Amino acid sequence: AELVLVGGPSGIGKTALVRTVYLDIAKKGRGLLIAGKHDQLARSTPYAALAQAFGDLIRQWLASPPPVLQAWQERIRSEVGDNARLIADVVPELDRIMGKLAPVPAVQGEQVLARQRLTWLSFVRTVTAPNAPLVMFLDDMQWADSATLIILQTLLTDAESRSLLVIAAYR
Repeated sequence: AELVLVGGPSGIGKTALVRTVYLDIAKKGRGLLIAGKHDQLARSTPYAALAQAFGDLIRQWLASPPPVLQAWQERIRSEVGDNARLIADVVPELDRIMGKLAPVPAVQGEQVLARQRLTWLSFVRTVTAPNAPLVMFLDDMQWADSATLIILQTLLTDAESRSLLVIAAYR
């Protein structure tokens, strides 16, 4: 996993720079490109930018031929299992691929965060692969909620992480 931070004042062209990198990756036909933007007014909504980014990814999958979509279903079912419901609670588009997922049993205290971290980790491991890296652009990181920061820390410090590039812009 790699992290690239792009900083500077508003209007300097951080997003335009990142889009140039996106275009270069897209021209080579390699990689999954997703983006999410943090919102100052939505800081109380956990994972909002991740939901936007992964919702975009799932919409890309929905445009795929049925065998490709079915392969993603099977990978998610195999790797994430019943906890996929936790992702679908944040990224409702996942229900469109997986069907209505059953609720997960309630847990208390520290177990809530631990299960969220492990579930996001399993999900991101499932959607990344060496031949198709995941490039995730997160804009306006200065407005990121603490839950998103915890998940990003988990993803970026994972020793088994494969082919993940997070580009984060902030001012």
